[in-house]
Amino acid sequence: MNWEALLDRALDLARRGAGEVEPNPRVGALALEGGEVVGEGWHAFWGGPHAEPAALEDARRRGRRPDTVVVTLEPCSTTGKTPACTDLLIREGVKRLVCGAVDPDPRHRGRGLEILRRAGVEVIARIREEACLQAAGPFLRWLTMARPWVIGKWAMSLDGKIATRTGASRWITPRALRARAHLLRARVDAVLVGSGTVAADDPELTVRLAEGPDPAVLVADPELEISLDRKLVKGAGERIVVLLAEEGSFQPGKRAALEERGVEVLSFPSPLNLAAALEEVRRRKGWQRILCEGGGRLLGSLHDLGLLDQVEVHLGPRLIGGSEAPGPLGGLGPSGMEETLPVDVVKWEAAGGGFRLVGFPGRSGSR
Repeated sequence: MNWEALLDRALDLARRGAGEVEPNPRVGALALEGGEVVGEGWHAFWGGPHAEPAALEDARRRGRRPDTVVVTLEPCSTTGKTPACTDLLIREGVKRLVCGAVDPDPRHRGRGLEILRRAGVEVIARIREEACLQAAGPFLRWLTMARPWVIGKWAMSLDGKIATRTGASRWITPRALRARAHLLRARVDAVLVGSGTVAADDPELTVRLAEGPDPAVLVADPELEISLDRKLVKGAGERIVVLLAEEGSFQPGKRAALEERGVEVLSFPSPLNLAAALEEVRRRKGWQRILCEGGGRLLGSLHDLGLLDQVEVHLGPRLIGGSEAPGPLGGLGPSGMEETLPVDVVKWEAAGGGFRLVGFPGRSGSR
C-alpha cells in the first residue's frame, strides 16, 4: 500500500479542523477495508469526536467494516472530553494502524501505540512524521504553556467599531454570527470578561442561540466592583463564576458577600498580572480553552501581553463612524508597524450577510 499517499489525504482532512480544535491537534483519519478507503474523518471541533471515531462512523454509515485505520497522529489512550481512541480501535476489530506521527506530548508519547501492539494490532508508525506534526497546528506550542488557550472574540462594523460613541452595540452583526458566537461559548471551558463589561451590559454569557452547555465565567475585577444584583452573581449557584481580584484592593465584606452567593474570588498581588492569574486558573480548574468576550480594555491588555493565542472576528455589514466610537483593541499597542503582529488567517467565510474571520496572531503561530 502507498501509505504516504493515504496520509496525504488524511493531512488534507486534518487541516479542515483549523481554527476549530485548538489547542488540540488537528488530526485526520481514513478507514480502509481490503485496501479500499471506506471512511473519512477529522477532528472537527474542540470537545467533539476525534478523527478515528469519525472515520469509523463514516464507514459504518456505508455498511462497511474497516480492518485498517490511517491517522496523522497517534491515537489517544486516555479518556478526557472523549473516550480513548485506542479502546475504540480494539473494540471495532481494527487489525492495522498506520500512524503518521507519534504524540509529542511526553505524558502520552508512544503509549497508545504500545496498547494497540499488546492487543495484537499491527502498528506502522512515523510515516510523513514532520508533515503530520506541522499539520497538527499550534499543539506543540500548547504543550509548553502553563495557562489556558485564549481566544479573543469581538464583533465589529465594517469601519472597525465595536459600539457607537454612546456604547450602543446591539446588534452589530446578523443573527447567524450571533449564533456562531453562542456555539463558540459552548465549546470553551470559560468565558472571560472585564468588570466594565459586567457593569455596562449585565451579560448572562449563556448559550441560547445554539446547542451546548453554558460555560463557566471568569471576570477580571481587580477591585471587586461587581454589583451583587448582576445576573452573573445571581446565577452563580448554578454555574461556576470566578473573579480575579487584587489583594488589598477591596473590602473583605464584599468578598464574603460574593462567596455567600456562590461566587469564587481569587486574589493576586497588585497590580493584577493576567498571565499569572490565568496560570493559577488552569492549575485550580483545569481549564484549557477560554474565550475572551471583553471590551477593548481587556482585549487590548491581553494583546499587549501576548496572551491572545487565537482571534475570532465577526464583521457586521454596517458603518458606525465617530472618532469617539471604540475599537476592539485598547491598551498601549505598538509604536511602529514593525512591532505589529501578523495574523495567520485560517478561515474567512460569509455568514448571514456578515463575515467571520479566524486566525492566529504571529507570536502564537498556527504551524
